[in-house]
Amino acid sequence: MPEASHAAWWYWGPFLAAFAVIGFWETFAPLRASPVSTPRRWLLNALLMASTNAAQVIVLRSSPGLVALAVSSSGLGLMPKLPWPPAALWLLTILALDFIRYAQHWLMHRVGLLWRIHQVHHADPHYDMTTGLRFHPLESVLVNGSYLAAIALLAPPVAAVLAVEAAAAVQALFAHANADLPAPLERWVRRVWVTPTLHRVHHSADRCEQNRNFGMLFPIWDRLLGTYLAAPSLPARTMPIGLAELSLTQSSSLLAMLTLPVRRPPLRRP
Repeated sequence: MPEASHAAWWYWGPFLAAFAVIGFWETFAPLRASPVSTPRRWLLNALLMASTNAAQVIVLRSSPGLVALAVSSSGLGLMPKLPWPPAALWLLTILALDFIRYAQHWLMHRVGLLWRIHQVHHADPHYDMTTGLRFHPLESVLVNGSYLAAIALLAPPVAAVLAVEAAAAVQALFAHANADLPAPLERWVRRVWVTPTLHRVHHSADRCEQNRNFGMLFPIWDRLLGTYLAAPSLPARTMPIGLAELSLTQSSSLLAMLTLPVRRPPLRRP
């Protein structure tokens, strides 16, 4: 299907380009040393990504761009009924979809059953761009399934949805980069965009800090809703990352990560 190939290009093109650039950045300007073998971590996170992608294909059988395309000419949805110019609908789409991602992430930390699943992402003992690929297949199905439902309800402009998908593909890697922007640039960028310095706070082993900085693209939702934290209590280079209750062996095992939501109670109550 040509539409499916086009929608896939909008995701994988920016993703692969960002992977190369951010990988180069991390390699030559790393912020932290990994406590475990990098090839082993990358392999595990790649396998988790493959499992989440397979789950999406098998269960959801669609993508945000394809859903937006399907409802664009159906006469259904809320946005086509708004008498707004295209630029305003684009802006509304970008903000609405980013807020949905913020809300989903917040719920993953607040609902015990969802935290069982989401803790796989936080179990990574190191923090680099591949952490942005590390999710349990059940989380992928739940999060993306509800995201597709929201797109079907809103019926936003197709091109705007594809633009958000491209930005999200890059941001999943950039926000988890094991590197920091130069301080003067960081001060400006973090005002409008989630930087690695900001999102790293969310991956602290400290429970209070884990419940901050949920934003995907923009920090505005964290600022407005009281979940923003500018910096961790400990230096970024040395603060504990991940879940303290898991050993390095457990957090580096594919079987342990796939069974983590069902084989034990949540490691941390919301």
